[in-house]
Amino acid sequence: MRMWIFNCRHVARLVSESMDYKLSFGRRLGIRFHLLMCSHCARYKKQLYFIRRIISSHPSLMNDTTHLTMDENAKNRLRKIISKNNQSKD
Repeated sequence: MRMWIFNCRHVARLVSESMDYKLSFGRRLGIRFHLLMCSHCARYKKQLYFIRRIISSHPSLMNDTTHLTMDENAKNRLRKIISKNNQSKD
């Protein structure tokens, strides 16, 4: 017998995947069951669909990448965090 109860991490991943392709009936049922009990995941799903709707209604936002730059200080902070995380995994 297959378990129909998913944890929040699994549901978040499946909700995201469901935006790109159709999930199996069992997975959709598991997500719905979880969303009935978990207001956090239900809110997460609503937020994802809201973001998708806003972006699709303003396609010009996707083409303008001039504002997508990061200053050197931010890049260095990220490099430091990534390096630290990689060292802790070893």
